[in-house]
Amino acid sequence: MKNVKNNVETQWTLNVAPAWVPDSNAAACKCCDAAFSLTTRRHHCRNCGEVVCSSCSQKFIALPQFGITEPVRVCKDCFPSRTDEEPGGCVVS
Repeated sequence: MKNVKNNVETQWTLNVAPAWVPDSNAAACKCCDAAFSLTTRRHHCRNCGEVVCSSCSQKFIALPQFGITEPVRVCKDCFPSRTDEEPGGCVVS
């Protein structure tokens, strides 16, 4: 972890975002198993790095733990169920 801010009151740390799964390694969405095709496009979740379909990646949130302050695409498994929670992560088997 890299320390990005350190003072008497708070200490923030920046984690490294997970590497993206290569498109060539994903024939289907990791969340719903929909097969990718010309009409079902691949998208990467910025939180877990998995390849998912557009239906499973319609949410956008900031990921401050990775230094991302603007909302970015996340999969439905990583999107928090409440806005005050940190994003979870896909369960990858």
